[in-house]
Amino acid sequence: MRRTAMIPVLLMLLSGCDTEDEPVRAGLPPGVVFAREATSDEQTTLVVRDITTGDQVGRAVIPGNDLGVRRSSFDAAMSRYAYVEDCELRVATLTGDIFADSASWTGERCYEGPSFGADGRVRAVDSGPGLSGRIVSVDPAEPATAPRDEGGAPERVEKRSAIDGVDVSEVRVWSTGDEIDGGSAYGVSPGGGEFHYDCPAAIDTDQLLCSAVSDEQAQYYGTVALLTLGPAATMRELAPPGDARSLPLFPAPDGRSVAVQDPAGWYTAALDGSGTSAPRRIAAGTDRPLFWG
Repeated sequence: MRRTAMIPVLLMLLSGCDTEDEPVRAGLPPGVVFAREATSDEQTTLVVRDITTGDQVGRAVIPGNDLGVRRSSFDAAMSRYAYVEDCELRVATLTGDIFADSASWTGERCYEGPSFGADGRVRAVDSGPGLSGRIVSVDPAEPATAPRDEGGAPERVEKRSAIDGVDVSEVRVWSTGDEIDGGSAYGVSPGGGEFHYDCPAAIDTDQLLCSAVSDEQAQYYGTVALLTLGPAATMRELAPPGDARSLPLFPAPDGRSVAVQDPAGWYTAALDGSGTSAPRRIAAGTDRPLFWG
């Protein structure tokens, strides 16, 4: 029976997060990665589309379904893919347009949540009997080497704060170790109207991207906002209020902008508040967006 990892992201956990040096791109090209509607759980077709034109610029097949697939499931060059199959930790390498299995690790353990770190190693949670909550790491280039125990997995915690300048407000953020899993923001504007934002996408340990949950009249910080954490959190509008809400948000690889999907199509908004691009429709059909890679 297939076991699909559904635990929170362990993005670059215990491995540092230096992203200043851009890796040589040897795998899938840059763009928004979509999962094509699957016909079985045996494999999934990924389609990469250019963020500005919507043109297809890449395509590849990964083993298994697309549940739990995220940017950290792939290495920096988008040429290796880590996943779990029947409790077995596996790494597949891009050959042509297929990610084919190139390494695997088995044993008494049952692995969950594999994620590539900045050092190129894959880390996963070891949930075997009596060993639940241990983090192990493997080197995809050395499949014969046993997993390395890296200690206990951090617990998921919640932190609460308020929005600076808003008398009635609450910010809630969930994190696992140094990684932010997501958050939410609520408040009452000076005019008396309530606003609600869901903040699913972390830029770094201090900033999250938020999408308005309420309709246009209650979008105090616009359709899309940037939440900056601190003793008193701040929020800033990135995209003006509109009819759409609860929009998919995908941070750019360089952390300087966000891709937003609304009924008019895809557009990008700069995180420095310098403006938004004109929406360009991406004809994704039934394809499901996964991340901007």
